Amino acid sequence: MDFRDYQDKAKSTITRTSGFRLLALFGLAGEVGSIFSALKKGYRSKNQAAVRDELTEELGDALWYLSAIATTHGISLEEVAQKNVVKTESFFGSVDLGFFDADFPPEEQIPRELEVTFVEKRSSNKCEVLISVNGVIIGDRVTDNSSEDDGYRFHDAFHLAYAAILGWSPVVRDLLRHKRKSDPKIDEVEDGARARAIEESISAFVFAEADRHSMYESPTDVPFVLTKAIMRITQGLEVSACKVAHWNLAISEGFRVFDKLRRWRGGIVTIDLHQRAINVRQLKPSPKQVRKAAKAKTTRARNNSRVKRP
Repeated sequence: MDFRDYQDKAKSTITRTSGFRLLALFGLAGEVGSIFSALKKGYRSKNQAAVRDELTEELGDALWYLSAIATTHGISLEEVAQKNVVKTESFFGSVDLGFFDADFPPEEQIPRELEVTFVEKRSSNKCEVLISVNGVIIGDRVTDNSSEDDGYRFHDAFHLAYAAILGWSPVVRDLLRHKRKSDPKIDEVEDGARARAIEESISAFVFAEADRHSMYESPTDVPFVLTKAIMRITQGLEVSACKVAHWNLAISEGFRVFDKLRRWRGGIVTIDLHQRAINVRQLKPSPKQVRKAAKAKTTRARNNSRVKRP
């Protein structure tokens, strides 16, 4: 028996009385309690066959109420099951995404391996971040654009994470001048201003929610409601092929790199699209910084060695 047959048969047993929808909800809640009761017995009973029979019956009663609720709202159980399977499978990122730009020339592809340097520049009234590739500055100087020093100036780490894990980032394409100009439609829709605005919105949204979700220390810390909203606003774009697990990993890894850049006040970010990985290491101090640190150390040592006279 499939869901369609079951729902047709269950439909014939529904007594359509006033307030049935509410009664069905109460009935479902009651059956859930009965399922818990059957499971509780299973922990204590040696007669597991009897427990299994009772649990099967209680699950069947719950299924009847679910079917009745679906029927009264014009929803088929088969549709519910199909959509639920799609949703459940979306939590697993085992599907090979490939590359969205595989059929384009190398100069229009996101580099499969890339190293990006983040350098923080501080002055008396401003704190900026410059990013460069092979010593060439890309993009504009970035500030927090906020009255608080929240480190958002390092948020390009998020875009690099999307590029590394998802193989998607209109922002990174724009920064590197790797837009797919050979296909005007792709250039307009996938790599255009609207796609970049969507990606920037995602980054701002993810950043704003970080405190509430343990700074996304692991992919499981990314709430489904957040990922679901992201997937909704990216519908129609190539990145819609990515599953929840892909997005959760990209968000978690992006924030991990972002947090280190913020603490280190800069760093070198590397991405590897073949491995779907992003990493970061600290910048080596410049000769000037080394000399300055050595001088400061010498000064401290001299001051500590002085004996104050009475």
